[in-house]
Amino acid sequence: VEVAKSSEMPQNGKVFLQNLKQRLLPNPNILNISGATYDFTTFFGATLMEDMEDKKTIVYNNEVDSDYLSTLEIELLKGRNFSREMSLDAKNSALVNEKFVERYGLENPVGKKFSEFSKTKLVDYEIVGVIRDFHSESVHAEIGPTFLRFSNDEEYQFIYIKLKGTNIQNTLINIQNQFKELSDKVPFIY
Repeated sequence: VEVAKSSEMPQNGKVFLQNLKQRLLPNPNILNISGATYDFTTFFGATLMEDMEDKKTIVYNNEVDSDYLSTLEIELLKGRNFSREMSLDAKNSALVNEKFVERYGLENPVGKKFSEFSKTKLVDYEIVGVIRDFHSESVHAEIGPTFLRFSNDEEYQFIYIKLKGTNIQNTLINIQNQFKELSDKVPFIY
């Protein structure tokens, strides 16, 4: 289940996500909950990056929490996932997909660094893990180089809830009720 967080909600994304997790995770039909800045399949962030031959390549990116991989079942192939306990992750760590590794010719990518021009400044990242390629757009589109940044702040605009697959209707009603209690000004849309 994907839920869009509205800017009209009284709480920032991090606080809203923490409160939602506290309320929903005790439900045995809810397996995991995660937050991200961008929508999963219709809009990832994108940036132009130069490869080893100075060719510009569109690279997709997203800011996610440490539960993103497990919630969306994205396989970690090498290295480690993000961790709230590691201070490096709060600013400068990244997970990259197989296409990113291939496009930039990285052998043993874990520990390597890359730079991205983000908003008005150059940001350096250290690769802490490699994830299996996944579709960040339509399943009909070619998978492109992608990296995920750890976000532990107010930027979450989308919340992902992984359901067990049984009793789905009652679980959705429960999610809707908890959502309304946290934010009665915005309708529950998933």
